[in-house]
Amino acid sequence: MEIWDIYDNNRVKTGKTHIRGEKMADGDNIVVVMVLIFDSDGRMLIQQRPAHMAWGPGKWTMTAGGALKAGETSTRAAARELYEELGITIDFENRRPNFAMTNQSAFIDYFIVHDDIDVTALAVPNDEVAAAKWASKDEMLDMVDRGECVPYRKPFVEYCFDVATRPILDSTHSK
Repeated sequence: MEIWDIYDNNRVKTGKTHIRGEKMADGDNIVVVMVLIFDSDGRMLIQQRPAHMAWGPGKWTMTAGGALKAGETSTRAAARELYEELGITIDFENRRPNFAMTNQSAFIDYFIVHDDIDVTALAVPNDEVAAAKWASKDEMLDMVDRGECVPYRKPFVEYCFDVATRPILDSTHSK
């Protein structure tokens, strides 16, 4: 049984928890992390969800991710999810998310990593991941068009690749 902390709309813990798989109450939010790994050729490491998964069975998704367990930080959850799903060990403790977004019931922290990982050395397949491979932006966008990915919007996929290859703000700009 996985238990998640509940947050209000300002990302403040409410003191309530939620059991994974149960319906969330209106106004309740959780925190989710996503780790996006890019290689030196600008490709993203993506994973295929196993056929037994309730959501997105057989579909391709970004590198790794999942909800924070009760009492967990985003950095610890990022390391945990990456290890659980792909067998990759990365220390996120002195990092902060590269960007964050929200959806109807979640705050989502995105961590970008640059590493030329050997896909053949990953701990897949396993209970959470059927396969893994590298995909360029164009390949990923084509996969979205063909319905091979979880339902990403193409501008979001483009944004992830753009953020990974160049800073959002010019750090040389002065006030």
